Amino acid sequence: MERNEWSLDASIEKTARYCVQAERAEVDVLAKLFQWGIPKEHHENIITYLRNNNFLNHERYCNAFVHDKVAYQSWGRIKIRAALQSKHIEDTIIDHALQNIDEAVYHKNLQHLYALKKGDNPQKIIRFLLQRGYTYEEICEK
Repeated sequence: MERNEWSLDASIEKTARYCVQAERAEVDVLAKLFQWGIPKEHHENIITYLRNNNFLNHERYCNAFVHDKVAYQSWGRIKIRAALQSKHIEDTIIDHALQNIDEAVYHKNLQHLYALKKGDNPQKIIRFLLQRGYTYEEICEK
């Protein structure tokens, strides 16, 4: 569709389908609206509709994001927090989601990452684990 052909209803329908595919943050949806060329005057109405109809839910998004980053990418809390803050998620929501991390999986991930780099220089290992988002204290406890 051309930019000026987007009706509000068509925009809402397309955006709702986008949100059904996976959990989305509001900033991601706004970026997609710009990418699709949906008129800016529709953006606020679309976001309001998505929030009111539970297509957008930052708590649900945060929980899914934290779970996926710990389970599939072995990220630490610091890196996860930074990624969520970059998406303009409230700190209270982030804190709650981070409290739900399965500690056994989290520490198993840290052990696994450490084992991958075991033959390297200790400073190099620490730097690697810090870049993955683990705290220095967590690294020392390993």
